[in-house]
Amino acid sequence: MLRAWAISLFLLAAVAPADEIVRDGEAVHGTLVLNGGRLQLRGEDGKARAVGADLVTLNAKGKTFRDGPAHVVVLSKEERLTGVLVGMEKETIVLRTAWAERVAVRHAGVVSLSHLPGWRTVIREDFAGKSMRLTKVGQAVEVPVGAKLDAGRVGVLFQEGERATGSRWAVEAVFESHTVRVTLGGDTLRVDAGKLCGTEYLVKRSGDRRKLTLAFAPGSLRVACDDAALWHSPDGGPGALRRVRLVCVAIDPKEAGAFTASGVFVEAAEPVRRRPTGDPKRDELWLASGDQLFGDVKRVDPQGVEIAWRFGRRSYAWKELRGWFPRRSEVVAGKMPKGVEVRLEVHSGMRAEPDVLEGVLIALDAKKATLHHAVFGELVIPRTSIATMRIRDR
Repeated sequence: MLRAWAISLFLLAAVAPADEIVRDGEAVHGTLVLNGGRLQLRGEDGKARAVGADLVTLNAKGKTFRDGPAHVVVLSKEERLTGVLVGMEKETIVLRTAWAERVAVRHAGVVSLSHLPGWRTVIREDFAGKSMRLTKVGQAVEVPVGAKLDAGRVGVLFQEGERATGSRWAVEAVFESHTVRVTLGGDTLRVDAGKLCGTEYLVKRSGDRRKLTLAFAPGSLRVACDDAALWHSPDGGPGALRRVRLVCVAIDPKEAGAFTASGVFVEAAEPVRRRPTGDPKRDELWLASGDQLFGDVKRVDPQGVEIAWRFGRRSYAWKELRGWFPRRSEVVAGKMPKGVEVRLEVHSGMRAEPDVLEGVLIALDAKKATLHHAVFGELVIPRTSIATMRIRDR
């Protein structure tokens, strides 16, 4: 049973993280620590302002994870973890998350592996694992969409050179009735949406790795870079998406700048549907068509899933799937260490809803929390990624 008290963790500009307990309608501030197996909220004088049961929830502000596309692993007890699918290794599924380069999940604890709710990845172009550099005027790369796509979003992972203020590159989303061009380079990012009317916002350039997103529907278009809005039209859409194009527009010979793209992905917007009853004794692939296929999954990677069934083996690309639902098996957890049992909500940087993980909190300091989880083992999570923490009763 979760207790009802709440603690909020937030970041203050230019100072260390400050924790906040909301108790009986009043806020108590301090620094949350784990001391002798108990949580304490300490004031600036180092004295405990609240101990144990009073400490229930932590809050921090998450940021966009500059990677993609996303997959979601759902565990029992409604736990879930969002990240970029790396692949399947023996009896584990490996994800890359906003807070860890590698998180391995045992099959026995997995209820499903799927796309983000409401989305289905139809294109994942990573240029064979090698970043695409555009260094000459007119140099371009094009990613065709294929099937008609009226609603969805485009993601482009890119990086501008540190000294590229005189050079220009463009990301073009070519739609049925409009071409939306985002120009990179210079002091700010600019959007040209053709005849579409909308509001443009000023976003400064950066030499860091960034994530450009264009979300579109029949009645709207929104362009964003990381956490900042670039352009928004709530009154009109661009039509069906045809292709995505990256092009070098101009190069200043006095600069050493270059545009590097590490990935382009396209997701189709889809309604969330209730999955039909399956066979818990076999692996299941739930197809985009709505059909269910049962057998033994042999391979899972960013490109798709291979399954052996009564008619042989067949591979399905992720665009053909809603998700994989492994056969149910009992999770044999090792001995859990002593500590504070908690339920964490963690920012994924890829969806509005936080991930949820339960386990034993075995360490907590100013930078990170260490959680022992029955399926993952030991997880080290930065405090800046933790949205909430709730203490659980034994």
